[in-house]
Amino acid sequence: MGSFQSHDVLVNNIKIHYQVTSGKGPPLILVHGFSSFGSSWYPTAHLLKNNYQIYLPDNRGHGYSDATETEYGPTDRVSDLAGFIHKLNLNKPCIVGHSLGADTAARMAAEYPDLTACLVLIDPPWLESNEPSNQMPAQIEKTRLEIRHRMTLPLKILILLGKNEHPSWTEEEIHTWALGKKLVNPHALQSIDLLDPDWQSPVSLIGVPTLLITGDLNLGGLVSPEVSALFDSLCPVG
Repeated sequence: MGSFQSHDVLVNNIKIHYQVTSGKGPPLILVHGFSSFGSSWYPTAHLLKNNYQIYLPDNRGHGYSDATETEYGPTDRVSDLAGFIHKLNLNKPCIVGHSLGADTAARMAAEYPDLTACLVLIDPPWLESNEPSNQMPAQIEKTRLEIRHRMTLPLKILILLGKNEHPSWTEEEIHTWALGKKLVNPHALQSIDLLDPDWQSPVSLIGVPTLLITGDLNLGGLVSPEVSALFDSLCPVG
């Protein structure tokens, strides 16, 4: 997208790659999910770029940011996002997060209440109970194997898979989806293993206006109606 400029910034001793619009407006950070990267937000960013200065960071181990062997847990993800805001001296940006990025944004807002003005959380990977079910280890391992397999596939095969799985997506969306699978580092798989099932505690501490957007469960959405209702009861300013 020609209206975006690419930069790198050092956060927590690693290079974080990001793109930013050249226009003016309040800062807005779009935080991608696992096995994606900043460019995946292009369709959304294109709609919002005239009203905001938009930042598209690549998370640690994703896209064109550095990867490390460890440090992919919730605390690390929060530290990276907060460090990004501090390093760029952003004044209370709004943050939109998708999937794992939504979990990161929520936890950061709880831990650093003065860093952001508002949140939009799109389909975070949250369950109704803080206690993992007996099926969770098997589900995590299945997800891990599928992701590892896709990492080994040629880009053109991934594009064909994307077209089959997401027939309503544009060519641009399919290409960035497939490229994200090629650019994610295997070490980043730790993000799945280290995901903290207790999302309720940080959500109850959020002190800024927050909108939860859920996906269709029949189309791969992650948030059940029960979790959505629980969020509404817990988030004091949702």
